[in-house]
Amino acid sequence: MNATGQTTIAFDNLTFVAEIPANFSIERFEPTQQTVVEGQDITLQSTVSNVDTVQSSRELQVINNTTDDPVTVETVDSRSIDAGASGLDTFTVETTTVDKATDRSFELVVRDPRIASREQTTDEQAIDATASTEVTVRPANPALTLSSDPAYGAPEAVSVAYQAQETFQVQSFEYELELLDAENETNVDLEGTRGTVAVEDLSASTTATGELQPADRVDATLVDGDYQLTATLDEGEGGETVTETTSFTIDSGLPSIDTTVAREVGSTQRPVEVDVALDSENANAGTLQVRDGSADGDIVFEQDVTGAFVDQETVQWDTTDQSGTPVTDGTYTIVVTATNDFGGTVSRTRTVSVDNSAPTVENVEVGSDVANDTVTVRADVSQETSPIEEVQLGLAADFTPFQTTPETASIDGESGTVEATIDVTNLPADGDYTGVVTATDTAGNNAEATGDSVTVDTTAPEVQAKLSTSDGTLVLEVNEPVSVTNFDVVVDGTDRSASATLPADSARQFDLEFDASPGTGDETTYDLTITAEDAVGNTASDSIASSVVNAETDENGTVEIDVSNTEAILIVNTTVDDEPIVAEITQTEAPPAGTEVEQNQVPAAFIDAGVDVASENIINASIRLPIDSPLVVDPTVGFDPNDLVILRSPDGVGGYEPIESTRPVDIDGDGEIDQLRATFPGFSQFTSAGTVTNPPSITDTAIQETAVAGGTVTETVTVQYEAANPSVAAVDVTATEIDASVAESRLTRRVNTDRAEIVISGTAPDETIEVTLDVVDTRGNAQSETITVNPPEPADTSGGGGGGGGGGGLIGTVSTSKSIADSDPDNPGLTVSVSRTDLRSITFENEDLTGVVSVDQLTSPPVGAPALEDRPFITGVEIDTSAESADQAATIELGVSRTTLDTAAADPGDLVVLRATDDGYQQLETQVVDTDGDVTLSAETSDLGEFVVTTQGDDTADQSVDADESTGAPANESEEPAADEPASESEEPAADEPTNETDEGAGEQTDDGTPGFGPLVAVLALVALALAARRKQ
Repeated sequence: MNATGQTTIAFDNLTFVAEIPANFSIERFEPTQQTVVEGQDITLQSTVSNVDTVQSSRELQVINNTTDDPVTVETVDSRSIDAGASGLDTFTVETTTVDKATDRSFELVVRDPRIASREQTTDEQAIDATASTEVTVRPANPALTLSSDPAYGAPEAVSVAYQAQETFQVQSFEYELELLDAENETNVDLEGTRGTVAVEDLSASTTATGELQPADRVDATLVDGDYQLTATLDEGEGGETVTETTSFTIDSGLPSIDTTVAREVGSTQRPVEVDVALDSENANAGTLQVRDGSADGDIVFEQDVTGAFVDQETVQWDTTDQSGTPVTDGTYTIVVTATNDFGGTVSRTRTVSVDNSAPTVENVEVGSDVANDTVTVRADVSQETSPIEEVQLGLAADFTPFQTTPETASIDGESGTVEATIDVTNLPADGDYTGVVTATDTAGNNAEATGDSVTVDTTAPEVQAKLSTSDGTLVLEVNEPVSVTNFDVVVDGTDRSASATLPADSARQFDLEFDASPGTGDETTYDLTITAEDAVGNTASDSIASSVVNAETDENGTVEIDVSNTEAILIVNTTVDDEPIVAEITQTEAPPAGTEVEQNQVPAAFIDAGVDVASENIINASIRLPIDSPLVVDPTVGFDPNDLVILRSPDGVGGYEPIESTRPVDIDGDGEIDQLRATFPGFSQFTSAGTVTNPPSITDTAIQETAVAGGTVTETVTVQYEAANPSVAAVDVTATEIDASVAESRLTRRVNTDRAEIVISGTAPDETIEVTLDVVDTRGNAQSETITVNPPEPADTSGGGGGGGGGGGLIGTVSTSKSIADSDPDNPGLTVSVSRTDLRSITFENEDLTGVVSVDQLTSPPVGAPALEDRPFITGVEIDTSAESADQAATIELGVSRTTLDTAAADPGDLVVLRATDDGYQQLETQVVDTDGDVTLSAETSDLGEFVVTTQGDDTADQSVDADESTGAPANESEEPAADEPASESEEPAADEPTNETDEGAGEQTDDGTPGFGPLVAVLALVALALAARRKQ
């Protein structure tokens, strides 16, 4: 037997071959990789065993059966295997490009080639064994399959499964869930629905083909809307990625919730703000809760938001709990729950933060102890939790509730040093001020700290001088310690400053000596200038001009003194004739030492005059002051020259008294005043002055209410005012006070040069508070104002049905005051616009009026006025003015709201305005000038007083008062004169005035000798008849 398994037997000369078949089997036929990527070779391995006892060889054939036309991949012609042994063979199959994963089928055939070559045998007879296998060829990118299976109902989880064919190249799987479109998209927090998963960590799921593929799920609780899941397989280094998306929609049918956190970090100063909008076809209820920590925490705040189904609601949580106590800082969860009529409920949560920890402000400093130009305020600030938003630096007065408009600063980082420079010219007055610094963080918390104080002194010293030329002494009196920095002396044009010695030390009084020896002429002039400086650097100067003149009385004992370097002219009448005299006239800018004018007097320059004539020999003297000289107050500061007076300070008296004989004089007859003149009994000090008597005026008042947790209200009352003449009398903030009729602990005040503000905390809804203001100017003039906050409801005076009787008075009125200033200069008259009452405006015919208009709102008919019978009281006002003019005729405009008219069932066309008089009501001619919305009425009146708006009565519907006849008389008043008044009165001429009256008149007789009517009587008769006719008409 040879190696091929053939046995040879010899019979003499005969040789034949005996074929003994061997037994071959296929132990294994499979790919080395079940799935390959296009372009990657398929490797097939086979193990074929010879299970017989002899060696034999076989043909191995690999066939690709993937298509209908099988293709031989590879053939091994003669594979020899020893008996009982196995043979391993490897076959390689190339792959081509595929569009999608494709299974390839392969078959291994083991065939005996000898049998196959014989005649009369079939292929099947030659086959020992066959085996088949499959290999999947996928595209170069990894395959990815997603499936979505959303649950019905927003509160349920949505599960999306994904699968990826695992190859040696795929390293990780990335996914992201995205909300495409939803009205309530702000409710959705998709945190956790995106990420990266390593392929080896994916769970395995069995496919229909029996192969294992990585798979997992994405679970999320979602609201209604359209969603998209995007997944990406990463093939790793050098590979490509494949992305697949799937979309799905959730429509639960439950209410939708849209919440926007407008302010995420809140405090008691700046509440958390959440905008809530709810939507449902079957809306039932909505609730917003704030819970401590998570959505399952304790409820600290709750508010009904059912109205958000109709309109968006903004909920403000002031970071306090249900009892009003501030909660601790930290994270809180907003839970908004909406329910429909079928019991379906959905909730949304949002996270907010509470920060009630204020920043830190410390080390508040000011630049110096005393300042007269600028003050630098400095402080260290640091945040506690929230970042610093703004730092305000300012000064607060220690002498009045005033605080500057703060300068602002900021810091970089969590802490820092800030400073601001404040110009002291913006401060209302000199005095002590304390540095104030307030830091506010982004949550609205603020911290205020005060520190050092600074004395602001911008006022120049008040230097008063008294000159004595006889001994060459200038006496200075100053209101504070100063140093004399300059003393110039000029006598008769010659500089004698070198003769004066400046004092070395500061003091409040000085006796400065200089060379005052007289000149050689009849007049010696002295021109002195003194400068003093206080410790801060404020300086003051005074110029002293003096003349010593030799004169002589004339034959009548009169002498006129008109010196060259002062502008006053003195005329002295004495009892001595042709007598030489010496006069000394000194002019100073400030009052001579030892004298002072009254606080409300505005003086010009001063004259100190004296003559060496015994007082018993002086009959009188007069002084003449040129109107355009420094000795007369400048008219441009607001004084009428006719109102100026010359003041005199008698010897030994410190104050000044007006000289009653003061009179203005027109010397050249041009109608302009040229001099002020006055006659007096003796010499001393003189000046001219105007007197400031008009107090500051109240220009506006306002009340602002701010609701506070717990049902109380914070009332802020602001009153604006202005000085009557700021150039001579500014508002004195140190003397201006505002107060309220409540405990001091509830009040916060602020007083400035143009307004005062008082904040009243903890006001109950029915609490009536009186706020009083006294505003004072620097001349001591004061104006008072009272504002009623929450006035009580007036007693019912309607009598049950028709119009009310008199008697409500001013209980519960609202008052306001306005300066008389023309708000409509383009139209005739002087119009004052009014707020806070039903009086809209008042237009005076007299355009020269000055002063203040005061208006009180009436809530019932005036006290003492008769009943309105069956006519309703609709509204009313009382109008008064500080103007001294008797001509106060005006047109008033009153507003009536539609609500008031509807309540009174009144038609605008029936409205009339009545003015209360001593004898009843005067019905004014009333016009309805505006009916667009609220109604505006216009009425003309000859005088001010109390006015009532009502409807026309049955007996007065056709009555009206002629616009030209507004005399102030009651509508039904008779024409009879009062018992103590003459029927007509004529003027008597003054005793010192000539009369042109003739003897004709009342005593004239007619031709028949009977007494006749003189011209005056005739005229009076005609006037009386005309007046009676008009009244009758």
